[in-house]
This record gives sequence, C-alpha cells and structure tokens, in this order.
Amino acid sequence: MKHNPIKQPVTIKVKGVDYTLLYDFESIATAEDIAGRSLLTGLSQRDITSPSISLVRAMLFASLLPIQPNITLESAKALVTKDNIVEIWIKVLEAWNNSNPDPQPAGDDENPKSGQS
Repeated sequence: MKHNPIKQPVTIKVKGVDYTLLYDFESIATAEDIAGRSLLTGLSQRDITSPSISLVRAMLFASLLPIQPNITLESAKALVTKDNIVEIWIKVLEAWNNSNPDPQPAGDDENPKSGQS
C-alpha cells in the first residue's frame, strides 16, 4: 500500500526498536475513528498538555500505519507504558505537527479563478 505522506516522518525508539511515525490522510482518518472525534480541526490545549492514554495509543497506532501497514492496534497499544507515555506523546505530537501543511502566503493561489487577471 502506497502512503500519501504530508511531511517529514519522525523516528522514535521504543523498547529497543526504531519506529517511524508519519501521518497521511488515511492514518488521520483512522485515528479519528479510534478516538471517536475529529482531529483535522486540531487538538485542544488540554489534549496536548494532558492527553488520555487512549488518545496517545490511537494517534501512535495511526502514525505507525503508513510505514508499517501490518501493525495491529493491540501491538501499538502495548508499546505505550506509564514509563514512556510522555516520550511517545512528544514524538506523536511532532509527527502530528509535521502533518499540518504550512499556510500559503497571501496571494499565492494554486488554483486562481478563471476570468480573473
């Protein structure tokens, strides 16, 4: 399965294994399905500073899918422990921030309306 990365991936070492975290459009939809809420509109400040364990697990799983499409939710959940949840969340947020496109400069329309000069 070919992924549609939005930006640069992030790497993290968990339990001695290197993992690549990357969000694409499909993995964001997966995270939304698991979390039961919209994530495209962004994370709240409370999510960022005090995430639920289920949100960390859902977003970690989703960020692993583009590079490791055979990973299961259960195996991704098992990577998160009370000892590494903060480190994982920081990397998940870094990958999440990388997935948000840079705003276009004003007047830099890729698709100008026809009939305008």
